[in-house]
Amino acid sequence: MGNQKRVRQHVLLSATLDDDVMELASISLTNPARIGLSEPLLHGTKCNGEVCIDAEQNMDENTKNGPGSNKLEYSMPSQLVQKYVTVPGNLRLVTLLVVLHIWMEKTSGHKVVVFLSTCDSVDFHYALLSDFLWSFSPADEQNCSKSLIDCKCFRLHGNMSQQDRTETFLEFNKQSSALLLCTDVAARGLDIPKVTHIIQYDPPGDANAYVHRVGRTARLGRKGEALLFLQSCEKNYLSELQKHGVALEEVSFRDIWTRLFKQQKFYSTAENNLLETHPTVLNLLKSLESFISKQASMREIATDAFRSYVRAYAAHRGDLKAIFQVRKLHLGHVAKSFGLSDAPSLLGKSQSKKRSRDAKAMKMRKAKKRKYMRPAQMGE
Repeated sequence: MGNQKRVRQHVLLSATLDDDVMELASISLTNPARIGLSEPLLHGTKCNGEVCIDAEQNMDENTKNGPGSNKLEYSMPSQLVQKYVTVPGNLRLVTLLVVLHIWMEKTSGHKVVVFLSTCDSVDFHYALLSDFLWSFSPADEQNCSKSLIDCKCFRLHGNMSQQDRTETFLEFNKQSSALLLCTDVAARGLDIPKVTHIIQYDPPGDANAYVHRVGRTARLGRKGEALLFLQSCEKNYLSELQKHGVALEEVSFRDIWTRLFKQQKFYSTAENNLLETHPTVLNLLKSLESFISKQASMREIATDAFRSYVRAYAAHRGDLKAIFQVRKLHLGHVAKSFGLSDAPSLLGKSQSKKRSRDAKAMKMRKAKKRKYMRPAQMGE
């Protein structure tokens, strides 16, 4: 017994199974057995647990394209309902508020996570939802004293201190019904129990990020719903998702508003006229702009969020750069989505001061040039 040779075993643990992990496994392991909550499945099958990535049974065959080949397909949980809605830029914010209102009102046990592209955008929406008072009921519209979203609201992003992030995470987990506004800092590595809905208000940078975001819901066999917001100029993003086996069902943003009108039991002219002209839509838009314009702090937060959104939009890489182009955006409509009546300058104060100094320096150089040219011109 004492001379018996010990057999060394190697274990490779990973939260996800992508090309890089499979390549590492093929190099470092010999004939490994795969053990996991959600086993990789063959093409065309569904995963009953959490999000899975399709993988061939033979590792060498799976990695023949090399690491980072970006040709992986994803098998989504069968209990995950995935939808997208195409919304005009100027109605994005009000439509988001309507969706949250429908999901949260008169319903207990709904936990919603909303993904946004920047920290400034998270701060803006958090401040708005925390302080903005509104009622969709015509009887209460003039004298409203309640929050639009009937639940606790939390925020989570990378600019918060570690202590604040930890406290937010733990407190959100305790709630049976709550809303979390966050960046991709919450897209992976966090076990957030009983999340029922995911909203991707700003589309993620790639299909992998999309899968990680929706992976916060429909966990351990529970049902979940994910909704992706798109603008009309972004619809080609759906083709990028389809390349990875991700297909979404369309829901009309007009149907979302119609559902609200039916819920509130008042007459809707949305079926016959442009939704933008409906009194409820106009009143909400005006109330948001008035609320933000009257408070200097909210105006500053909204302006910062607008600028950071445009910068993030311009930062898309690879194939997505052809889809998300700033020149395709109507910046006035983008401003409306942050409750601003007009699009602010894309330059911050420090950038504006530098540009002003450069303009003055250029003006002085031109003045000197004219001064020295005059004698020569007079002599001629």
